[in-house]
Amino acid sequence: MEDEFLTVAEIADMLKLNQQTIRNWIDAGDLAAVRLGPRRVRVRRSELERFIAAGETAPEPQRRGAGSPEADDPATELRERIRVSIAETNAALEQDDDRLASSLDSLIEAAAG
Repeated sequence: MEDEFLTVAEIADMLKLNQQTIRNWIDAGDLAAVRLGPRRVRVRRSELERFIAAGETAPEPQRRGAGSPEADDPATELRERIRVSIAETNAALEQDDDRLASSLDSLIEAAAG
């Protein structure tokens, strides 16, 4: 059976994440995708499942019981990349908010003056 292709929007909806987060993963090479144009990408369902499985962690008691430190957890790097991606997205949104507020202030001043 042929592998199904998913859009960024479909993946974001499935994972309850922002579409930009999915694009960041693709741009970083963490999630393999097929580019169909500058902004059109598709991800194979099997690749998404692999990506999700790579991020799964054992329940806390098992992790500690195995004697493996947190640094050896294979999902640690993925969690860190996700944390960085979220921080970058939040920073970009804050910059956009600042620019919009500045533009709005300029419009109000121009209308008042």
